[in-house]
Formats: sequence, C-alpha cells, structure tokens
Amino acid sequence: MESIAEAEVEKDVEKIVDKLQHEYKTGVAGLFLYVENQHPKFWEKHKQKWDEIFSKADINYQIDIRIIDFGSKGGVK
Repeated sequence: MESIAEAEVEKDVEKIVDKLQHEYKTGVAGLFLYVENQHPKFWEKHKQKWDEIFSKADINYQIDIRIIDFGSKGGVK
C-alpha cells in the first residue's frame, strides 16, 4: 500500500511542479523560503528574478509514505 500511495503522490507532485514551472512560471509553492533560508547570498542577489529562475530550475523531491493505521478503529456502527 505504501509503494502504491508513493507512486500516486509522486505523479501528482510531478504534475503540480510542471504546471507551476511551465504554465504559471511562478514559484507560488513557497520553495523560495528554502532558498532564502539555505542560500541567503544567492537569494539576495536573485530574488527579483525568482519566478524566472524557478521556471527553469531542476526540482528534486523524494516521496516517503508510511502507513501506520488504516483508520478502521472507532468507526460508526
């Protein structure tokens, strides 16, 4: 179940990132916060061009889902 869920989420994330980068050409997902915090010198130099940079960037992500309960406890009878 975990690998099936991971594959589905990965497809969805891929579609969303592609749409943000190539259709909307904007980084509305808050990824700029990572750049701002982890690479402050780069951010200060390039923040005015962030949408352009984001639209051309390679975005790497990793999906890791752990199912700990299927939610069958305490259901309505």
